[in-house]
Amino acid sequence: MWNKQQASYIEKANTQWHIIKGKPLKCVSLSRIKYLIMTSKQKNISIWIVKLLAAGILLQTLPYKFFAAPESIYIFNELGLEPWGRIGIGIMELIAAILLIIPSTTVYGAILGLGLMSGALFFHLSKLGIEVQNDSGNLFMLALIVFASCIILIILEWKKLLRLIKKYYR
Repeated sequence: MWNKQQASYIEKANTQWHIIKGKPLKCVSLSRIKYLIMTSKQKNISIWIVKLLAAGILLQTLPYKFFAAPESIYIFNELGLEPWGRIGIGIMELIAAILLIIPSTTVYGAILGLGLMSGALFFHLSKLGIEVQNDSGNLFMLALIVFASCIILIILEWKKLLRLIKKYYR
C-alpha cells in the first residue's frame, strides 16, 4: 500500500511534535487519514466516471430532441418552446457533453450542464411534473443524475474554476 519512503514518513509523523507559538502540537498522523485522501490516479478515475456518466446521458437524449420524438414535442409544447427551444436546448446539451469529455474544458461543460439541468428540473417541478407521459419519472431522474454529476465535477475541478474566475475578474 505505502512504499518504504512513505512508510518512514508516516512513522516520523506519528512520533514528531512541533512547537507553534510555544505550545506543543502533535503532527497529524497520515496513517489515520490515508483512506480519506484520494490519490491522483483515483481522483482522475473518479472524474472520468462522472464525466462519462453526465456526457453519456446528455448524448443519449439528443436523438429524441433532434429527430422530433413525440415525447420531446409534447414536453416543449407544454413549455411553449417548440420547435426552436427543443433544437436550441439539444445543441446546448451537445456542446455541454463535448466540453465535459475534453479534460481542459470539463469545468465549462459542468457549468453549462448544471445550468441546463437546473432549467429541466425547474420545469419538471413547476409545469411538467415528475412523471411525463407515463415515463415513471425517468426523464426527471436522468436530469437529477446529470445535475448531481455536474456539481461533483465542479467540486472536483474547483481549482480550474478559481483560475477561470481570477483570469476574468482581476
